Amino acid sequence: MLLMEMDDEEPKDEEIELIERNGVTIVTTTNGDTLPQCVAVLMNYSPPLLF
Repeated sequence: MLLMEMDDEEPKDEEIELIERNGVTIVTTTNGDTLPQCVAVLMNYSPPLLF
């Protein structure tokens, strides 16, 4: 839901990869985009919305 709102381009299937480093979660997509930390936190605490 959040990803669709952020996506201004044409819809495309992307896999979201969660990488944890030193307790910080970094979200990267298959096309190389890095989402803001706040979005990463929302993704971690709102699994039903995105997963």
